[in-house]
Amino acid sequence: MSPRQLVVALFNRSRGAYFFGGLVVAVVGYFAGARLLQDYLYRGFRRPPTLFASFGPGFLHPEPYEIPLYLAGYLAIPILAFVGKWVLERCVAAVPRSARRWVVVAGAVLVVFTLARVAPVGKLAGFFSTALGYVQARGFSRALWLLTTKRLFVSVALVGGAALVFAAAYAFSRRPLPVRVPPFVDRAFARGWWLLLPLLALLVWHPNFPVDYHHYNYFLSPVNDQLHGKALLYETSSLYGVLNHYAISAVFRWVLPFTYPAFSLLLAIVFFGFLAGLFAMLRRSLTSSALAAVTTLAVFALLLLFQTSPTRSAYLFPAMTPFRFWLVVPAWWCVQSFARHSRWASARSALAWAALALFWNLDTGLAVGGAVLISLAASSSAPLLSRVRRLGGTYLAFAAAVFGMITLANIVIVGAPPDWLHYLRELRQVTQGYFVSPLPMFGLFQVLVFTYLAVLIAQARRLLSGMPLDGPLLFIAVYGALSMVYYIGESTWQQLYFVAWPWVVVIAVLVDRYLPQLAGSSRRLAAAGTYAVAAFFLGLILVKLPVEFGNRDYAAAAASFRRIPANEEVLSRDAEIIAREFAGSRVALVHINDSKLLYYAGKVNALPVYYSFNLYTPADLRVLADVLIRQQPEAVLVGNGRDAFDEFQRQRANELNLFRTMLPSAYVLSEQLETLDIYRLVPVPSVE
Repeated sequence: MSPRQLVVALFNRSRGAYFFGGLVVAVVGYFAGARLLQDYLYRGFRRPPTLFASFGPGFLHPEPYEIPLYLAGYLAIPILAFVGKWVLERCVAAVPRSARRWVVVAGAVLVVFTLARVAPVGKLAGFFSTALGYVQARGFSRALWLLTTKRLFVSVALVGGAALVFAAAYAFSRRPLPVRVPPFVDRAFARGWWLLLPLLALLVWHPNFPVDYHHYNYFLSPVNDQLHGKALLYETSSLYGVLNHYAISAVFRWVLPFTYPAFSLLLAIVFFGFLAGLFAMLRRSLTSSALAAVTTLAVFALLLLFQTSPTRSAYLFPAMTPFRFWLVVPAWWCVQSFARHSRWASARSALAWAALALFWNLDTGLAVGGAVLISLAASSSAPLLSRVRRLGGTYLAFAAAVFGMITLANIVIVGAPPDWLHYLRELRQVTQGYFVSPLPMFGLFQVLVFTYLAVLIAQARRLLSGMPLDGPLLFIAVYGALSMVYYIGESTWQQLYFVAWPWVVVIAVLVDRYLPQLAGSSRRLAAAGTYAVAAFFLGLILVKLPVEFGNRDYAAAAASFRRIPANEEVLSRDAEIIAREFAGSRVALVHINDSKLLYYAGKVNALPVYYSFNLYTPADLRVLADVLIRQQPEAVLVGNGRDAFDEFQRQRANELNLFRTMLPSAYVLSEQLETLDIYRLVPVPSVE
């Protein structure tokens, strides 16, 4: 038997409930083994020895094998699934036929609770203990508030509710569960689809423009530098991409006022555009307009409502909004156009969007590029080598063109080639592992991996059987699998919800196109799973939407857009003095709130740092001191820590005080403001 025949034979056996049950076993077993292997090889996290103490145990080197093991799992797990299938067949054979349905229910519920890591007695005891404590200390209404607003408790309740819905739907259904939207409902959605757009605008627009200065500084500090003469890729850098910072700078230069609330508004506009584009894409992809609308609302709930609490908003974290990954929608649109018409122009457009995404945000661009290349290559009828050469060459040409245009524009404007390595150095520094966690042995991420693997295996089977591929489904499944690298690298649940939205879209496509084709127990199992997913998102919307709107004050919209918070008034007073006393656009500054201070003063830092949070070690401060020795600015401004508002900032202020001991002796304290001290350069008298 040739290797190809062996592969075809294996894929022909990768079907049926037993194989996919074995796939579940393989997914859980593989990641459990990967966890044990890394624990043996790596022996715990390692903290950089010179790291400032204020970062505590949260700044750790990531495990070096985690992402490679995750990617290797997409090859190893399908092979292990055949072992899982063999084990499952023998286990089921030992169970009486009358009890098998209940065994399936119990097994599925146990798997879900295990992956959610709420099944252990300690976690359940802690859950009820906390709720009981709230009842005793603050009354029943306060405990109810806890259960309906705290993200941990809501997640536990929703996962548990979804598991119970699955159990009920699978165990007690005597006739096939309906999986189609009633025709009259679908006709109504088909006629009134446009009503979803103003609804989405209402849902995503927050009238009070929530801001978190720490997370916003990573975007607005480089933009402030650009607007005041420090060019990106020369004297300043960015963590989240290049083109996106150029776009933000253009918006604040010509469209919106340069303020923190205005950036919150920009995030909401992009959020709406992403959801509207996704809805248009789903209406084009699915046979049901109602399912397209419901799926769009589910993605909205996942990306926006999941972060909602009385003290939190999704807009506090700009890097975890669609501003980061919106380019996936036009790329997916072009892939679907290619699948429909097989026009090279559509493939070329998809590759162009993928190349742009690479420079918009690197990790998103890599995922979009991989999804475009794999889905187009699998959908093309040309010989394999020819399609790989043509698609890969075109993608590289587009990427080189984008790189060349950015480089050429910078040379024309600035007069020198940009320093791309400066951008990559910052990426490397952050990927050293800020607040990383070990990938858990069991976790809900395994549900996503199982779904993506099931889609990829089914599409590979179609490819080897000579059947047409579902290119758009393959694209979103590959994108979802690759975008999960962002979660794997940090392994915290806050990253998981952010990368889970492609999974929601994959489920919708499977329900629309493939679930009605199933029969018997497979159909009942898939339908029960669909009901469970729907229950999860319905519960999320019902619980969190009132909290989200309870946080909004529409009467204060205008004031919120113009506001300077009361706790920023001290900083703004110092900023006024800096703006008045120092000519030019640059001042040398080391301060725990340097980004806000410079923003209020309309200045940029003369030192090579755009945000003091990025000063991780004493060596980073020494670099700034060396710049002072070389450049000798007229004054140096050093924070005194009086504006610190929490323990972390107070500790950071003490650490940054180390910079005072590094100041050259020619700098003498001349003036003290509310949040900083001014050291001025005293000229050394010349010796005649």
